[in-house]
Amino acid sequence: MLILDEPTNYMDINSLEVVENAFKEYDRTLLFVSHDRRFVESVAEQIMTIENHKINMFNGNYKEYIESKNKCLNNEKEEIKKQILVLQNRLSEVIGRLSMPSKKDDVALLDKEYHEVIAKLKQLKTNL
Repeated sequence: MLILDEPTNYMDINSLEVVENAFKEYDRTLLFVSHDRRFVESVAEQIMTIENHKINMFNGNYKEYIESKNKCLNNEKEEIKKQILVLQNRLSEVIGRLSMPSKKDDVALLDKEYHEVIAKLKQLKTNL
């Protein structure tokens, strides 16, 4: 197993090509940390990330990893948009009931719900 930290730092283009080709031909485990995305795309067959104090593994190259991550982010954004729409509808209902409460309505509870919905909407919108 070969472990490297930023193996391409301070290398000229010719040296980068030599190192890149050597790593591609290396038939054992190679673990490296790099900010050189082109190098990672060229050499890596698995991507390991640390996010939210957890190690995540992805089988595939860097381009596939980014595409997968973008797809997940887009799915999350769509889900957030749906939640926002539901909360906006609920907010409209609560405002309507607050403006003309019936005898059954507890205005204090409606007011509390109004503020809770507003807070949830604000939080979701910052996550977009």
